[in-house]
Amino acid sequence: MNSKSKYIFAICFGMIVLAAITIRLFMNGTTFVDDSYIFLRIAKNTVNGHGFTWNINEPPLEGYTSFLYFLINIFAVKFFSNPELFLQVFGITTSFITIVLIYLLYNEVNPLLKTENLVTSVLVSISPCFLYWSTAGMETSFYMMVLMFSVFIYIKKDNFPISYMTMGGLFAILYLIRPECIVFFIYALFFSAYQLFTGKNKSKWLLLLCMVFGFELIFVPYFFWHLKYFDTLFPNSYYAKIGGGMYQLKGGVSYLFIHGKKLFSKGWYILIPIMALFIFEKKNHKQVFLLGLALVSVLITVIDGGIILIMHVFSFPFYPCS
Repeated sequence: MNSKSKYIFAICFGMIVLAAITIRLFMNGTTFVDDSYIFLRIAKNTVNGHGFTWNINEPPLEGYTSFLYFLINIFAVKFFSNPELFLQVFGITTSFITIVLIYLLYNEVNPLLKTENLVTSVLVSISPCFLYWSTAGMETSFYMMVLMFSVFIYIKKDNFPISYMTMGGLFAILYLIRPECIVFFIYALFFSAYQLFTGKNKSKWLLLLCMVFGFELIFVPYFFWHLKYFDTLFPNSYYAKIGGGMYQLKGGVSYLFIHGKKLFSKGWYILIPIMALFIFEKKNHKQVFLLGLALVSVLITVIDGGIILIMHVFSFPFYPCS
């Protein structure tokens, strides 16, 4: 077993232990949050043939924000007598995969810091936020897994059309999990364009078009189906909880600082200076991409206006990218 295999084995073993501990935690006292039952109620109505409705015999209502996770809820309701238990086991499984992906991502970005990468991955895995959302029945752990996988594939991509098309498709899948992730796609597209044009790649326009095509291949059919079925551009929660305006932006900034302080305690005060120093350090394009992605995630959180749910549901998923 080589050095890299030992590290991967160690992190996998640690995640198996984490899974066992987390299962015991939710068996003794569930952390299944009330918002999860929004998914389940609409999923049950769908399985019973009433469509995507909150109340039977009423027009379709998109009371959730994660379409792909909603489909997983439909699967859970259709094939399992205890869908809550299935969703919690699903959350634990995706959390396990997330930690492995975080470790592999760190090794790809900083290959000379294997020990530090392992320690950082373990710290993420024992975070109260990570443990909480692993069994909360929401899309958070699933979203983190797909986000880390997409970022990992992005930084390993080569200059072939199929690679860029795949990347576009992955960002479209992220959009189906959280609609605000369309901003991630725009950021990745511009970052790729900068790399291709500065590198004077002869196929730059073809590669960029392939990336857009990969995204549109999934996004366009869903967009028009969604518009026709629900007759709205955004999920109902956008109109009920957000809606835009300065009040929303103020709430987003307030959420960022309040939850940042809760998550990092006194370390929150030195986090920004540390990130500022990092900007002036010599770094490779992979590190720059991750830093930019983290900053874009902060911007999305502010624009979304934050959320009242506990345990940093908006901000925590992108901390591994920081």
